[in-house]
Amino acid sequence: NCNHVRHPSSFQIQKLYFHWVTRGQESLSWFEETMNQISKMDRDNVIETHQYLSTVVLGGEENTSQLKMFQEFVHEQTGKDFVSGLSTKQLTHFGRPDWDKVFSEAKSNHPGEEVGVFCCGPHELEEVLDEMCKKYSSTQAGGTVFDFHSEKFA
Repeated sequence: NCNHVRHPSSFQIQKLYFHWVTRGQESLSWFEETMNQISKMDRDNVIETHQYLSTVVLGGEENTSQLKMFQEFVHEQTGKDFVSGLSTKQLTHFGRPDWDKVFSEAKSNHPGEEVGVFCCGPHELEEVLDEMCKKYSSTQAGGTVFDFHSEKFA
């Protein structure tokens, strides 16, 4: 429920990046139906989802490459990511997000714009994302401003 977020009535989401980091593969199924529906509705590529399985231990880069190749093959054949079970355009990433890369790409893709960053997660993640927002924000003309928001669900 985002009724408490104030925005102009003309507000329209231009792009939504959804990053979900989880330790267990079973957690990826929590929103499987919802995420698949969103993916089907997203004809204009407004929504970009990224799932991260942070606890995958594969025993080296060679095994990671082989798993990724198999993951890509299955996705091409079925339209599904076999790791998450989702029918999304993006495949599940293994390991944790490279937040510097995520913010750097967002900054270059959205110059001169305000980017809202919303987090529901552990305090340590909130601190990292808040610092990333400060690091990549620029108040200069044409600069991107990242606005951090934390959310806790009861």
